[in-house]
Amino acid sequence: MHNHLKFWLILMFLFVSSVGCELTEEEQSAIDAIIGEDQNPGTDFDHPPLAPNCHEQAYRQPQAEFSKKVDLLFVVDTSGSLNSERQQIGDGVDAFLAALPSDVDANIGVMLAHVQSRSGKLYRKNTNTPLVFKSSEMNSSDIRSQLSYRMRYTAGENYSDGGEAMLYSFDQALNEDNLASIKSEGLFRDDAALVVIFVTDENDICARYPAGVTPVRDPDGGEKRTFNNYCADVTPESVLQKLRINMADKPFVVSGIIYHEGSQVPSGGENEIAYGITDIIDQSNGAKIDLAGGNYHEGLEQIGNLAVKKLNLKTEFQLVTTNINLETLDVLVDNSAVEFSYNEVNGTVLLTDYAGIENSEVYISYCEPEEDPVIIAPVISNLNVSNITGGSALVTWNTDIDATSQVEVTHVASGASILTNASSGVKTDHAIQLNGLNPDTLYSIKAISVNQGARAESEAFVFRTGRSLN
Repeated sequence: MHNHLKFWLILMFLFVSSVGCELTEEEQSAIDAIIGEDQNPGTDFDHPPLAPNCHEQAYRQPQAEFSKKVDLLFVVDTSGSLNSERQQIGDGVDAFLAALPSDVDANIGVMLAHVQSRSGKLYRKNTNTPLVFKSSEMNSSDIRSQLSYRMRYTAGENYSDGGEAMLYSFDQALNEDNLASIKSEGLFRDDAALVVIFVTDENDICARYPAGVTPVRDPDGGEKRTFNNYCADVTPESVLQKLRINMADKPFVVSGIIYHEGSQVPSGGENEIAYGITDIIDQSNGAKIDLAGGNYHEGLEQIGNLAVKKLNLKTEFQLVTTNINLETLDVLVDNSAVEFSYNEVNGTVLLTDYAGIENSEVYISYCEPEEDPVIIAPVISNLNVSNITGGSALVTWNTDIDATSQVEVTHVASGASILTNASSGVKTDHAIQLNGLNPDTLYSIKAISVNQGARAESEAFVFRTGRSLN
């Protein structure tokens, strides 16, 4: 739409407001469509002026909750070593529900970490029970009972080493056909937030390992074969990107009940740190709950609290550039410094404690690293040798910028070279007196000039000394 039309519509809005009339919903929607939502609306507070190569981003916390609907998906490792833990996690789901506002509409499903027929699909042990547990239709006691049973009595799969392909299965769930089927059952609702909880005591089949970490593979080679057959295009980064595309602007939380860096991993069995799963959680600023702790009620409550924060207030902010000096990164909420973390992988700031209230201003400022000054080598011109005698000569040249003076003298017949002392000062007109030369001898000289470490060297200039020393 042309700018002058925007101007008249906005002017109409100001006129209507000034005479005390209210816009109709249609008029307000039309103006919103023209003006658009301001993603960086400026600031209500006085902030110091920015230095060169520095940036500021200001945001307004929403006036109301994003959603009153939450979808909860457990993606579970089906290895036998996790039977009791899965059941306890299912028992603890009421702690997650209790952390949410009382009027939240929660739907809950389970997915197995498989690569074949059950991959990317909702799971149930008993066909007489629903695929998705819905708080709008079931009380928390019934949900806890049935979810605990479903988490305990999973199906195994040899192809995924007992069901350790969490990333692959969830990736398959985000494909068009599986996604449509899951939506028809009541998960991935278009107007709901999403909480994904990975449950495992192993590394993910599709994990990429940090430098210096050697994976502990099963001796039968099954994990490596599964990786080669299914994981070429499945990484934590690719799965998270697909999730972001599917969720669009809806909030989501990626979390895990896993062994991680802070865990006291029990001895015996593999009991591995969940490489792959920790990566997608870190990159999405999610929550890691310690599988070794056994406090699953508390862990699920923590995930629920994180979900509430993401439902009500914006806590994650994308910076316009990842090329920043971390020492200059500051985050203010209503002009007061707050605790935050910075994810260097995707360039996002995460508010880790206070995020303000409705309409609070979040102000982020940062600077790009200072670039090293560009040092230019001098350009040498007008090289000349004059006042030639049998034992001396005067070498002169010019440079376009101030630089040092030095000459390399080469005895052409023998190839022996010497360097004169470099001058301590800098200038553009250079002259070096050469003494101690041999009579009737062919010499080659090169002029050398240096500007702040940037060195220039001329082409060779050949001359012959006189036949006598005078």
